[in-house]
Amino acid sequence: MIIAAFTTCTEMLMKAFTYELYQILGIFIPLIVTNCAILGRADAFASKHKLIPSVVDGLMMGTGFGAVLITIGAVRELLGHGTLLANMDLLFGEQAGNWTVVLLNDYSGFLVAILPPGAFLVVGFLIAAKNLVDQKLKEKREKNKIKSVKGSRRVRTTGTIS
Repeated sequence: MIIAAFTTCTEMLMKAFTYELYQILGIFIPLIVTNCAILGRADAFASKHKLIPSVVDGLMMGTGFGAVLITIGAVRELLGHGTLLANMDLLFGEQAGNWTVVLLNDYSGFLVAILPPGAFLVVGFLIAAKNLVDQKLKEKREKNKIKSVKGSRRVRTTGTIS
């Protein structure tokens, strides 16, 4: 987290004092921050576990981060434009030009969803939904749990007691 904070401060200083360099580096500086978060978590796990569990953890963490980023992007695009997979030709070339899926016709859009604060709002709602699911699962487990009664208990023994 220290490296991520330092990198963010460096990015802000570059934006203020060396704007041309900031524009050249573009997205790569925030990617350093993301790498710090992912690699810091992977290092913390790998330092306490053996090779195979660490490899599996790394693959699952990468898959999880990827799934969360795709979900955030999809929700933001849906709320912001009412479509999915729009402008995929910029990423995959001309063959992806007709991949756009229009889910909401005549949708004027929700501007804040496609701006940076929209990502924070979507993440907040995803965390709230996850907490709600966790709470419901906990309540279900507690409901199905056998409650012990205080006081005398029936104990079964085998063999002889001397």
